[in-house]
Amino acid sequence: MDGGGDEDMKHVRLTRFDKRDPMSSLDGPSDGSIWHQSPLFKNGAYEPSTNSEREHFLPPVKLDPGWDGMANSAPIHRSSTEQLIAEMERNTPNDRGKLGVRIVTSIFIMIIMFVFTVILAMMDTSEWPELFFWITIASAVIINAAVGMYQNSMYGLVAVLPMKYTNAVILGNNISGTLVAVTNIIVLVLSPDKKTSAIYYFVVAILILMIAFDAYFLTGHSRFYRHHVELSKLKKKEIQEKAIHQDPLLKVLGKSFGRVMKKIWHLAFGVFFTFFITLVLFPAVVSDVKPLQIKMHDDYWTAVFCFLFFNFFATLGNFATEFVRWPNSRWVNVLVILRVVFVPLMVLGNFRPELRNLPVYFNHDAIFIGSVILFAFSSGYCSSLLMMYAPKCVSLHDAPIAGMIMALFLVLGILAGINCSRVWGYAIKAG
Repeated sequence: MDGGGDEDMKHVRLTRFDKRDPMSSLDGPSDGSIWHQSPLFKNGAYEPSTNSEREHFLPPVKLDPGWDGMANSAPIHRSSTEQLIAEMERNTPNDRGKLGVRIVTSIFIMIIMFVFTVILAMMDTSEWPELFFWITIASAVIINAAVGMYQNSMYGLVAVLPMKYTNAVILGNNISGTLVAVTNIIVLVLSPDKKTSAIYYFVVAILILMIAFDAYFLTGHSRFYRHHVELSKLKKKEIQEKAIHQDPLLKVLGKSFGRVMKKIWHLAFGVFFTFFITLVLFPAVVSDVKPLQIKMHDDYWTAVFCFLFFNFFATLGNFATEFVRWPNSRWVNVLVILRVVFVPLMVLGNFRPELRNLPVYFNHDAIFIGSVILFAFSSGYCSSLLMMYAPKCVSLHDAPIAGMIMALFLVLGILAGINCSRVWGYAIKAG
C-alpha cells in the first residue's frame, strides 16, 4: 500500500466482531472469507435477512464525499469503514460534552420559565403592578440568556455536519418567525382576549421546546450524526496527541480561538454586519413606515408588510442557499456590504410621517414593499451563506469552535443593531 493510504489509516479504528478478524475479508471473495462461509452465500441470497448477518455484512454507507473517497482508495479502507459504522451503530454516544449539557440545560430553563409565565398570566396582578413589572423583566432576561446559550451551542453542535445542517438552524429561526407573524394576523382578525392569546402563545412554545428536547436525544441514535461526531473525535484526538500538554488550559483555549479566528475573521465580520444592518432597520424602522397609496389599517399593514413579509422572504433566502451558493467565502462580504443601500430606502421613505422634519424622498408603497422583499431575502441568504462557510474554512476538529464564534458575532450584530436603531428617530427630526 502507498504512503498516502498509510496516512489515511491513522484516522480509522479497526474492530473485531465475535473474535473474527475483519482483515480476513479484505481481499474480496475467497473460499476462506466470512462471506463465503455465510449460509446466505451458499443459498445464493444477496440481502442479509437477520440482524446478525446485517451486523457482519453491513454494506458501505455513502455519508460524505471525503469519507467516500477514502473508502474507495483501497479494499482495506472499505472494510474499515464498515467496521467503524457498525461500531458506532452499537455504541450510541451518551455524552456530547459541554455542548450537550448547555443544550439540555437551556431547553429545561426555557420550559420552566414559560410554564412560570403561563401561571403568571393566569393570576390577577392588578394589586402589585410594580412587582409584576420586575418579575417580567427578570423572566425576560433569563429566557433570553437561555435562548442565547441554546443557539450558540446548536451552531457548535451542527458545525461538524455538512453545511446544509447549519443552514437548517437558521432556516428554523425564520420559519418560527413566519409562524408567529401568521398567528399574529389571525389574532388580529379574531380579536380574542389578550390574556388568552398570550397563554396560547406560551403553551405552543412549551410544546415546541419539548419536541426539541426529545429530538436532541434522538439525534444520538442517528448513524449519520455519529459518523461525523466520530470523525471529529478522531481528528481531535490526533491533534491532542501532538499538542504540548504542559500549556495551561486558558492558554490552550486562547490559542484555539486565535487559530480559528485568523481563518474566519472576514466571515465573522460578515455575519456581524449582516445582522447589524438587519436589526438597525427591522423592526424599528420597517414597522413605522406608513402606507401612502394602499388603503389599509396600520395594524394590518405592519402585520403583513413588515413582520410577515420579512420573516417569509428571509426564510426563502435561507432556503435558496440549498440550491445556489454564490459568491464564495472570499467574496461574500461584497454582497453583505451592498445591503447598506437599504438604509436610505427605508429611512427616506414614509417613516414616522407625523414626527419627521426630513422630506420623504421615496413616496410610493411599491418601493417600500419591494425594498422589504429584497432586504429580507438578502438577510436570510447572506446569513445562511456565512454560517455555512465558516465551519468549512477550518479543520474538522475546529469546526465547533468556528460555529460558536460565528454565533457570538451574530448575537453581537443583533445587539449593536438594536441599540443603533434609535438614531433614526433623532435623524428624521433633525432633518
